[in-house]
Amino acid sequence: MSNIIGVLLPLPFNEVFDYKVSADINIGIGDFVKVPFGHGVETGVVWKIGKSCKLDDSKIKKILFKFELPPLSANLIKFVNWTAQYNMSFLGLTLKMAMSVRNVFEKNKETIIYKYSGK
Repeated sequence: MSNIIGVLLPLPFNEVFDYKVSADINIGIGDFVKVPFGHGVETGVVWKIGKSCKLDDSKIKKILFKFELPPLSANLIKFVNWTAQYNMSFLGLTLKMAMSVRNVFEKNKETIIYKYSGK
């Protein structure tokens, strides 16, 4: 059994995109997820629980995974909504400002440094 969630992407859109999530993943509003979008993948935020579009369920893609990070707080979500409306800007681009530290979503890259000792 799958649930459908609305994911807001940090792109110039005002609406969420629907994705399926398997029942074994505990997901809530504000959680960060990695989803397929176009020819690539995007990091987005679960903005809504439930279906938003009239697209057939069989055509809705699945989320790739949920990040093990604290979710956005309800106050921050309200602030993003208010800021976008007040400034008449795209909701997705306002979200982008709130999650602008992209490195937090990537794994740490290890750097191995060798020094030739001459021995």
